[in-house]
Amino acid sequence: MDAQVFHKVWYMSKPRAGWFEKLLAYDDIGALTVTEGALHYQGRDWNFAVTNITGLTFGYYGIDFVNTWLCVEYLEAGRPITVWFKDGGSLGWSGILGGSKAIAQAVLSRVIDPRLAGSPLAARYPDGRPLVTTLGVSQRQGAARALFIFVIVMSVIVVLALCLTIVMVTRL
Repeated sequence: MDAQVFHKVWYMSKPRAGWFEKLLAYDDIGALTVTEGALHYQGRDWNFAVTNITGLTFGYYGIDFVNTWLCVEYLEAGRPITVWFKDGGSLGWSGILGGSKAIAQAVLSRVIDPRLAGSPLAARYPDGRPLVTTLGVSQRQGAARALFIFVIVMSVIVVLALCLTIVMVTRL
């Protein structure tokens, strides 16, 4: 199988518990290459390879409560390491539209040890509680969250437009 490359992938070294830690949900933006048996991340600041994967989860982590992230656990020199990836295209909204799920499916089909391949990716809430038991079922909840955020953003735009209209009318 050929390598599959995902561009504009967000990398996170640890989920942020609150806005005070860091405003952005990610540490770096780069390309994630999925090959047989390995992941290769090349970003602006971080470059590394992931082999010896011991676990995968797919769910909501840190301050990004809208998008799902692929959590990859692996061993490096016998030491356990955890990293998170999501599709960051379209200013971060591609993850909701299936981009993060596509990354997770590519990793599951190309990288995972066949002994782990039967294990479903478990979507989880930020506190670690299981959300669903198979990959992609949680997309409905992600879409609901995206719709909620969209309604909030549109409401703010309408209020700002009304304020601007009032200011313009009072100046006439």
